[in-house]
Amino acid sequence: KTTNFNEFENQTCYQILTKSTLGKAIIQKGKTQDGFIDKADRKRVANLIISSILEAEPTKSLPSHCHLKFSLELHQIFKKVDPSAFFTTYAKVDKFNRKRNLGGPLYVAYLKKRAELRGANVLPKSSRSSSRHSRSSTQSVVDEDYIPVENQEVQDKLNFLKNTIQPWSVVLSNWKATVNARKRELERNLTIFQYFDTYPALKTSEGYRLLLEDFTIFHEGKEDKFFSSFIQAQDKIIEISEKKCNKVVDKEVKSIIEQLVALGKGA
Repeated sequence: KTTNFNEFENQTCYQILTKSTLGKAIIQKGKTQDGFIDKADRKRVANLIISSILEAEPTKSLPSHCHLKFSLELHQIFKKVDPSAFFTTYAKVDKFNRKRNLGGPLYVAYLKKRAELRGANVLPKSSRSSSRHSRSSTQSVVDEDYIPVENQEVQDKLNFLKNTIQPWSVVLSNWKATVNARKRELERNLTIFQYFDTYPALKTSEGYRLLLEDFTIFHEGKEDKFFSSFIQAQDKIIEISEKKCNKVVDKEVKSIIEQLVALGKGA
């Protein structure tokens, strides 16, 4: 079915995209590709929409339902791109209560643009009241158990970490800037699994660097003890892994565990 662009010419996203040369070009590309645009163009579209809105009204709050509305509008323009490719809502995805955090190009663009405006002093850098207002006026905070933070800037950095794993330089910078807020989260008895689910960057190959960063700050001067304790625990970790491996059904996962155990024994 051919998309009839006149059907939604009054919608926000279409109006914004048709005001710029880049937006028009991406719409045209979508037409030639039967309603499909790739990941790079989805990111460009999101940046155009969010930038247009926040540059016109820098203090405007965009709750999750706004991002959802935009994603549905964009799906109408680009029929072969699912709305979830533009925005994903918070959800519990399985019986273990593992979370799918807010995400997608629209939400990431929103966080980055707010950070940019704050860096340019267009938005206030610190305000307890604005933090509370942001919480009450939107539902875009990822964690169900909200932990008050000292200012909105820190809250934005936390939201970034809860939804984004790149670019790494920004992740590391935000990680350092949110150390006190995250420490308060840990003090409410978060399990290690919950902590890793809350901050997906911890699950990447570079995630251990973030843990080391925390340990250095939380236990200053005890880094050597940390490494010596880990070495002492190595044999126990290998023993537990071997026992667990025997119960793993997935062949690929089992193979990975066996390789890691072999590497550990050879260390």
